[in-house]
Order: sequence, then structure tokens, then C-alpha cells
Amino acid sequence: MRRYTRELIGSFGLMFTIGAVLLSRSPFAPFVVGAAYAGLLCAGGRFAAGHYNPAVSLAMLLRGRLASRDLLPYWAAQVVGAAAGAGVANFLYRPGNLRALEFVGARRIGVGLVAEGVVTFLVAYVFLTTVGPAVDESVGGRGIPVGLVQFAGAAAVGPLSGAAFNPAVAVGAAILGLFAWTSLWVYVVAALVGAVAAAAAAGLQSEHDDPDLEKPAASEETAD
Repeated sequence: MRRYTRELIGSFGLMFTIGAVLLSRSPFAPFVVGAAYAGLLCAGGRFAAGHYNPAVSLAMLLRGRLASRDLLPYWAAQVVGAAAGAGVANFLYRPGNLRALEFVGARRIGVGLVAEGVVTFLVAYVFLTTVGPAVDESVGGRGIPVGLVQFAGAAAVGPLSGAAFNPAVAVGAAILGLFAWTSLWVYVVAALVGAVAAAAAAGLQSEHDDPDLEKPAASEETAD
């Protein structure tokens, strides 16, 4: 239960930060979001692999590092945490009527799917290839690379897709009125496809290059 609670708290913190920095119209939003993700991974990584992202949880499951019985509770904790974080950000900033980002037409839908899918793939891939016994004693080594990829992705495709790279964040952004509910499926499909691709790529490159990364980190995923 404590693992799920940590996922909920981390997802809450991530979505609160994203919501607040976007509603405040800060020009440093990509950096702030990447820094927040890196910091939260450091806080929760030693215990629960600090996913805070349903796509990362799916990738971990596919690589044998998350028990199948834990996937749905992880997803539920992440979505509930993100919804709560969005609610607090909304209370603080009271954004009123916003123009929600919506994917209309084949071209826009294609752009959204590719932008979100590619960066989610990179986030999940870096997570998979930086989580393992070799970094257990230095959790910050895991948070910084993933946070940097999140930052780079947000800076690169944020204007095109909104830079969710995370279905739970997409739900939170829809609650805030930043994303259109009718376009939520784009974020979900892109993220899940990106997660599957990341798991496949990590398996191909790590099976021979670094056997340690193939061992399920039981202490991270099963210890309460």
C-alpha cells in the first residue's frame, strides 16, 4: 500500500507543478517541469521506482520489473494523484475559461500522436536504461537523466502537443481546461505505444550490453 501512496504523492506533486507553472504562464515551464520530475524521482525512486506515469509503469511491466497485479493500482494512484494536483493548481490560480488544446483533423491528430509518442518513448527508454542495481545507491543518477529528457521534450514539442508524455498528466491538464477531453485519447494511445516501443528497445540493447539491467529489482518494486 505504501508503494501506491508514494505513486499518488509523486503524481500529485508533478501535476501540481505542471498546472501551476502553466497557469502562471511562466516562460520557464519546460525547465520547471523537468526539474520537478527529476526531484520527485529522487524522492520516490528508492522505494517504488518513482514512475508517476502510466506509460513508464507499463514499460516496467513489460520488462518484468513490475508485477502484473500492481499495474492497475499504480495507474489508479497516478491518475488520482494527478487529478488532485490539478485541483489544487486550479484553486490557486482560478484560470477561468481557457482555450483547450484540441487535435482536429488528420494532420493535427498525426502530429499529436507522433510528438507525444516519440517523447514518451524517450522518457520511458531512459527510465528503463537508468534503473537497475548499479544505480540503487545513487537515486539521483536516475532522476536527472529522466528529468532532462522531459525538459528537452517539452521544449521541443510543447507548442505542438502540450507536452504531456503521460496519460495521468493529460487527465490533469484536461481537468484544468488546458487539454480538450475529446483529444484525451491521443495522449493515451501515443503514451502506451511509446511505452511498448521503449520496452522493446531497452530489451534489445540491454540484454547483451549490461545484464545487470535485466534483473528485476525486487527490492524496488515489492518492498513496502
